Amino acid sequence: MKVKDVMKKSPMTIGPNESLALASQMMAWGGIRHLPVVEDGKLVGILSERDILACEDRKHAHVSDVMSTPAHTASPDDTLVEAAGRMVAEGISALPIVEKGKLIGIVTSTDVLAATVTESLEPTPPPQEGITVGQVMTREPLVAHPDDLVLDAAAKMQMRGVRHLPVVDGSGKLIGMLSDRDIRTAIGHPFASMDPESARVRVQNLRVADVMTKDVLTAREDTKVTELASAFADLAVGAVPVVDAEEKVVGICSYVDLLRALSHPEALASTGS
Repeated sequence: MKVKDVMKKSPMTIGPNESLALASQMMAWGGIRHLPVVEDGKLVGILSERDILACEDRKHAHVSDVMSTPAHTASPDDTLVEAAGRMVAEGISALPIVEKGKLIGIVTSTDVLAATVTESLEPTPPPQEGITVGQVMTREPLVAHPDDLVLDAAAKMQMRGVRHLPVVDGSGKLIGMLSDRDIRTAIGHPFASMDPESARVRVQNLRVADVMTKDVLTAREDTKVTELASAFADLAVGAVPVVDAEEKVVGICSYVDLLRALSHPEALASTGS
């Protein structure tokens, strides 16, 4: 299957000189997390929701201040395996689709994972059909506890370069999930009138239990990656904790892990690990 088979055509775009406030509103209106940035008909970058949330001066900043440039792109004739490999290699979750120098669409990790599910239902399933979560997950992940301070958890995430922390009780059982999005939401509306210091004061006493997501999707080691890909696509989640029969956390599986399984299925299938 090729990128042109799953991409969203004529995507919503924004100019580099527009405000982040407008970009945020456009994302909310369209139910999207990425905006290709176009100037004079040419793609000059891409703006993600994460770029906006990471900006300290969201109230006054413009798109050009925080966008990623140059944008990593794909061709409509690239295969989904090639697109998945590019996303994994660059640590991104969307690729603008360019043909003859013109932006014609966008493909996201959710689009790729949804297509993987469709392929798995065909008479001759793809190589990744037999791969399990246990083969691709990260074992012994970094975790948080409900009484941890949110700021401490955020520092831990930044230090280790992760975006999700399973939250466990004293026995190691899963009780929630903390994401960077949960933490940023706790600060307040992204365009509230506050500086970084006032935001810090606002959350300095918050505990992980106050902001974590409690109703968490989980997986087992023997869950097929195609089954989990379906959940990722339907629920638009970024990572899922992997638990054992006692609900104790044994790993975590992110969309990057699933894309890696898609881009290198033969290696995983042949090694069984």
